[in-house]
Amino acid sequence: MKALEKYLLYEAEFGDSLRKENAYLRRLLKEAKDIMSCDEAEIKRLKEGIGEDMKYRKLPIVIEAFKWEDDCDIFSEDIPKWFKDNLKIDFYFSNMNLFIRTLEGNMKVNDGDYIIKGVNNEFYPCKPDIFEKTYKLVEVAK
Repeated sequence: MKALEKYLLYEAEFGDSLRKENAYLRRLLKEAKDIMSCDEAEIKRLKEGIGEDMKYRKLPIVIEAFKWEDDCDIFSEDIPKWFKDNLKIDFYFSNMNLFIRTLEGNMKVNDGDYIIKGVNNEFYPCKPDIFEKTYKLVEVAK
């Protein structure tokens, strides 16, 4: 199935003209037909299904995060330096509530939410149940 999927993705991206000119893609098609014993009707059916029911796995990246409690002392040593350094830029308080400026707009951080520093140094809140299903502690910062 891999060879056929690879061929179909190439064809979808580069078009029929590239397929006709490129021996590598022709070989992929031949391998796919041999492996799958597909006829033209099966290939057409698979082409039409590209992009449907695609599944993805989250990349195993390490992020920084901490759990926000409404009674947190933002000057405590338990609060990460990256949070304190960005307090005036990306975070603000309004009516005793913490907000984060994100690309999607300002988001309120509720008691118990995790504050995440993403891979592009962006910040966002995450509900505890989602965080616990998605992340696992790998190390404790010193």
